[in-house]
Amino acid sequence: MVASGGNGDWTVCNVPQRSSDIAELRLQLELATDIEDWRKADQIRARLRELKESEQQLSIRSSGYRSRSPRRCKPPEQVTKSSSKHVPNENPLAIEYNKLIKQHLQRSSVESARWLLAEMQYRGVRPTTVTYNEFLNFFAKCKDISEVLRVVEGMRRQGLKPNRVSASTILKALGERPARDHIDEVVKILNWVSSSEGVDEILLSSLAEATVRIGTHASKIYAVLRRELDNNDGEVWSAQTCGSLIRAHGHTKDIEGMWKQWNNMMAHGIRPTVVTTGCMVEQLVMNGQVAPAYNLVKSLEVGDFRDCVNAVVYYSLVKGYAFEKDPDKVWSVYEEMRQRGLQTSITTYNGLVGAFSECGLVDRVDTLFRQMRAEGISPSVCTWSRLAKGHCLRGEVHKAMEVMEEMRRTSGLKPDEIFYNTLLDACAERGMVDEGMQLICRMENEGLPASKYTLTILAKLLVRARRLDGALAKVEKLSNRHSLDISINIYTTLLAACSEPGEDHAAAARLAASLLRKKLSRGSKPDRRSFTTLIRRFVTDGTCKESLEAIRTVLGSIGSSKTLQALLDKQALQDALAARASSSGIEEARPLLEELDRATGGNFWFDLDAAVSRPQVSDD
Repeated sequence: MVASGGNGDWTVCNVPQRSSDIAELRLQLELATDIEDWRKADQIRARLRELKESEQQLSIRSSGYRSRSPRRCKPPEQVTKSSSKHVPNENPLAIEYNKLIKQHLQRSSVESARWLLAEMQYRGVRPTTVTYNEFLNFFAKCKDISEVLRVVEGMRRQGLKPNRVSASTILKALGERPARDHIDEVVKILNWVSSSEGVDEILLSSLAEATVRIGTHASKIYAVLRRELDNNDGEVWSAQTCGSLIRAHGHTKDIEGMWKQWNNMMAHGIRPTVVTTGCMVEQLVMNGQVAPAYNLVKSLEVGDFRDCVNAVVYYSLVKGYAFEKDPDKVWSVYEEMRQRGLQTSITTYNGLVGAFSECGLVDRVDTLFRQMRAEGISPSVCTWSRLAKGHCLRGEVHKAMEVMEEMRRTSGLKPDEIFYNTLLDACAERGMVDEGMQLICRMENEGLPASKYTLTILAKLLVRARRLDGALAKVEKLSNRHSLDISINIYTTLLAACSEPGEDHAAAARLAASLLRKKLSRGSKPDRRSFTTLIRRFVTDGTCKESLEAIRTVLGSIGSSKTLQALLDKQALQDALAARASSSGIEEARPLLEELDRATGGNFWFDLDAAVSRPQVSDD
């Protein structure tokens, strides 16, 4: 209670008013009971009892307070301002609601959290930005950008605007392939936050991480990042933030931006961490700047930053030189890493084995295996798989298979799907169908399920070996055993093989007809160019009887004459018929013309005799 002293000064009695506290606790008790938070309800009841007992004791002793001499105190408005635990004008009830909403969202009880938000508005408790940020955080973790933007719209209806925390959270909701309109909405939010509050280090890091995550679709997000960096030119960021910014510059191929960030960090005395150094070297390598990356590492080691370079940094250099197919440099950098005595792991060695294999140093992988054994590191399936891939790249498929057997014998490890697919791909490249089919059988016997990639390799394997007769049946059999859907790309791969010249006219025609029916049943039509190429192959290749049967089989799979008219390049096929008539005689070409004209409903006929007698124009 506040009273006025005889001298005009303000006096505050020590008997506080408890009615508002009790009313507030009763509301909290009602909320806790509604959501069945019994532990919270018991705590509130205990607090209510304490307040009532305290109020009774103070009322009994109130006469004693009146007898005491008054003391000088602040005016009541200053007392209220200084004693408040919360931001001025912020409703304490909103804080309690925010806590309850957060608890529900942590348990993924979204509907309960939304109910509480509706109850806040019904009871006249205005939600705050923190309220909506809780919902933003939940949906951002789910990568549900649509729901995130709906939450932002709800904020606007309440007269609230997203802040920097909101913007950072919204960026985390953007997945790898966001829709263009979603990116536009996020950019609008970022622009508003930038103009009203400006950006901080956390928001900059979130912008950088979003740029890396979205990749090729991040041009607008990266434009915002560049603008904010320009607006804050000269600001000093932490080493961790610098690493994120360098990655963002690297992913957008902004080499100048990478160096500017690095040089600014070093000029202000910010010591790079091993992660920051790793980001810089990795991005330089990814952008084809392997030599500058190597020079940077050497300059750090010469200076007082030797501890900022670890084995991961050296592996990035090795990977870069391996990509440039420079085996001498790969070996030289590896030797430098050995001399440094840097701590390595199985991940580092897996990368080194892969780099050695890709640049033709398979024969020196034994050195890496000896070093691993000396350090007490056992090769993993990935290590052996990368060694096998090195042999496959050299065309040594049988040696790659021997690597798999050696792995089984020496370490007891079993190959995984990636190992098998590496060998299958090599068999497909070499046309080793029998070996490939044996690998697939062995893979299934060991309980490894085939994947869509395995189906693609099988199709490639059969095509390379020209095993077209029954090719689709083999692919479908494998897909049915493992409940896999055959993609349109596999149909297209097999169909393209049917267009290549060969002696398997009937098999190619039967396969092409089956594939076309499959594609049409899934709503996918062949493109005009590939279908014309397919028919042209049968027009120009084989005897008249073989060509006629093949053309009839393929055209019959389409059925509709109107569809055929749209799929066939009439001029290209008429030229092919004229060329065949000129080389083999009109009687060889005329039956083919008649079949094409019949299938297209009489829309293909032309004067074949006149076309043959027409003088040919030479390319010269």
